[in-house]
Amino acid sequence: MPAVLRYIAVYGALLYSQTAFGIYSVVGKLGIQYMDPIIFSLLRESIAGPLLIVMAVLIEGVKPRWQDAGWFFILGATGVWGNQLFFILGLNLSGSVVASIMQPAIPVFTTALALIFRLEKPTVLKIIGIAFATAGAVVMVGFQGISLKSKATMGLIFLVANTLSMSIYLILQKPVLKRYPPVTVTSIAYIVGSCLMGLTAIYYYDNQSKWVVDKRALLPLGYAIIFPTVLTYACLTYANKYTDSSIVAASNTIQPVVSTILSYFVFPTTHIFTRQWIGGALIIAGLGAVCIDKYLQHRREMKLSQMKQDLLPGES
Repeated sequence: MPAVLRYIAVYGALLYSQTAFGIYSVVGKLGIQYMDPIIFSLLRESIAGPLLIVMAVLIEGVKPRWQDAGWFFILGATGVWGNQLFFILGLNLSGSVVASIMQPAIPVFTTALALIFRLEKPTVLKIIGIAFATAGAVVMVGFQGISLKSKATMGLIFLVANTLSMSIYLILQKPVLKRYPPVTVTSIAYIVGSCLMGLTAIYYYDNQSKWVVDKRALLPLGYAIIFPTVLTYACLTYANKYTDSSIVAASNTIQPVVSTILSYFVFPTTHIFTRQWIGGALIIAGLGAVCIDKYLQHRREMKLSQMKQDLLPGES
């Protein structure tokens, strides 16, 4: 594929994915009003997983190797089970706008983990970005202290766990994508995640009433399966294959914009506290610092590459 077309495909996939996720924050909130959030996630993953497997077989036709089973288990546990379980619980307790505001923390946490694992070198801008995003998460909880009895606090804790799970997934996905095509990686991770979500539901719910699916939840569930799951995860994995993990994660800034606008139409009583605006602004500022650092790093690499190319004719 020509470089220009690939550029358009990658950034188009990111734009679509984050828009779909932003809408899901609102649609998912509607869905879990009529059924249990964990059962909602279980049905989403259990139906999406086989659909992704069919896509992988038809489009890519690659068989995974048993020696990579551990990698796929970790990807399913972080990017699907942990990511979606913690998100839906946080969404249920905190609301669609707060859930979306937290998502831009993903690229910052991705960078922090990359520094911890020595996949990237520390810089002043990266440290500033991590500090700002961390401060933003703390501010959103509130200055009065953390109370585990508070729904809002527990919701934010779940959302922090959600963002960390996705960050780990984006980093660990990179080496696997060197050996397998994107839809194959996504589909196997989804099968693993749906199995783990099933075990979670069985462990927590022995009451049959929890497993009842209300008709009113079917439309939100259908949206959740197709748009922010089957299509979106395939798009994100494709984009992650051809660009930096931090760039993929940086596209999360689109989510709170879409979700906030839509929430005010669907949930007119939505109220955002001042500390949540401040916390969100700090997270966005942290993301900005990380993105600027990535941009400067890319320019240095391009300049160095150009210098090497200029020297080649003289050396021959």
